[in-house]
Amino acid sequence: MGLHLHRSLVVCSILLLAFAWCEPREALAQPPACSVLTNGGFETGDFTGWMQVGNSAFNGVATPDPAGAHGGAAYAFFGPIGSTGGIEQAVTANVGDIATIDFYFKSDGRTPNSFSVNFDGVDLLSTIDEPAHGYTHFSFTRLVTTANPVLRFLFRDDPGFMLLDDVSVCVAAAGPTCTDCTYVNGPYDGRDGQLSHLGGASPHGTKAADDFYLCDNFVYDLKTFSATI
Repeated sequence: MGLHLHRSLVVCSILLLAFAWCEPREALAQPPACSVLTNGGFETGDFTGWMQVGNSAFNGVATPDPAGAHGGAAYAFFGPIGSTGGIEQAVTANVGDIATIDFYFKSDGRTPNSFSVNFDGVDLLSTIDEPAHGYTHFSFTRLVTTANPVLRFLFRDDPGFMLLDDVSVCVAAAGPTCTDCTYVNGPYDGRDGQLSHLGGASPHGTKAADDFYLCDNFVYDLKTFSATI
């Protein structure tokens, strides 16, 4: 009880000092315009758009504090004791889309601590007793397998706080798959993508590869080809 009371009394007054490390940073950095997340930079001053999960004690948003933020004037801090807690948000995306997840994470290096990131049911990152470091950029690209997948951050930092800022998820529709492509098939006819030996057409009777999957909006560049005839 004493430890919890101590942390609750000092959290508001000490946060601005404890994490205002002097280091190079992108002062004007913000989540990119393509991001489909709500409040990825926590500039609302709270967790609007996010849902708190797990142990929510000593989690919050510090603002205004441009010196302590990676970008803008706000950042999220997390200091659950004894168990993990954090935030999550559903991402507007369809199955087959390509999602690029970016965020900036800072650790105070105090132990015990843990940090994990999960997207679409897959762990992107999971660490225990993360050493101290300034805001570090993490980026992951994933194929979406579930409609409106969830992005979740979980933290534990018994003696201190971890920071999170400028979270973004940019979603792009995937290109055509093989089901959208034309299969050029048939007997060897000297057409439809024939592969010839160096110096001219294939010798009579040689069955060179001449059937391919051809997809719209794709550029084909044959780097290496070898065969035994």
